[in-house]
Amino acid sequence: MGKLIKEHLSMEQLILFNIYEEKKPKTIEQLQGLGIPRTTLVEHLRLLQRDGLITESKSGRTLIYFAVPEIADRMKEALEKLNNAYAYALGFIQQRRLKELKG
Repeated sequence: MGKLIKEHLSMEQLILFNIYEEKKPKTIEQLQGLGIPRTTLVEHLRLLQRDGLITESKSGRTLIYFAVPEIADRMKEALEKLNNAYAYALGFIQQRRLKELKG
């Protein structure tokens, strides 16, 4: 799930997608694999935490970010619907372009 739309998501959406996709805790180091600079990533994580979309825990010096259990299933479902809608729209546009080329 998700490869299709990841390149079109905002930074907050990309972070949420990554945390909620597997429902596994993530560290900043793991989230840096998204290609977001660390300072920008920290800023967006703070905003998501402030809005109640993720939670944070500390293990020694490491910050760990979690999906909020109460909304995890709904968030994953919403992300899947977004991915499906994007795939449908992309397929529709490609079919229309093919018809234009043929016609």
